[in-house]
Amino acid sequence: MVTKTQRLLHWPDSARANAVHMTKNSRADMHVHSTASQLSKLGIQRSLSLPECATPPEEVYELAKRRGMDFVTITDHDTIAGAQSIAHYPDVFISEELTAGFKGESQAVHVLCYGINADDHEWLQAHNDDVEACADYLHARGIAVAWPTPSMRWALPSPRATADGWPSFSRSGRRATAHGPRN
Repeated sequence: MVTKTQRLLHWPDSARANAVHMTKNSRADMHVHSTASQLSKLGIQRSLSLPECATPPEEVYELAKRRGMDFVTITDHDTIAGAQSIAHYPDVFISEELTAGFKGESQAVHVLCYGINADDHEWLQAHNDDVEACADYLHARGIAVAWPTPSMRWALPSPRATADGWPSFSRSGRRATAHGPRN
């Protein structure tokens, strides 16, 4: 839900804990990993069986607050365990970095999914072999998403964002788009 000066990352229903009201001046690091990202998705680190991050979630929270963040989230790879472990703080919202594949192909993309709950996470993980289904799910629920890095453009044959700046996924000729929160 977006108004002129305020953004609500969780829909105001009972299934969404920790509704986070951000103003246009709120600060949050929107791409952070913790020790919950147990195995790196990066080639050299993965080949050495190194974790994506060696910082425990509590320390991620403390560092973010010391660095002036108003809100904290953790976007671990395909898990919400790190974010859930600090969700007792009122300024935390649950997020994850989803690895989603193209149906029938080995190609995959990473999508940052913000303000999700355990049910969203379970659904996304159960369907992570179909990026188009995941995009439809994210859009239907008004879940904000982003590319993890601008260099993710290499992952798609014809990458493009929609007019409102949210990622668009296309491989099979059908275009699936994930959008930010509804106005």
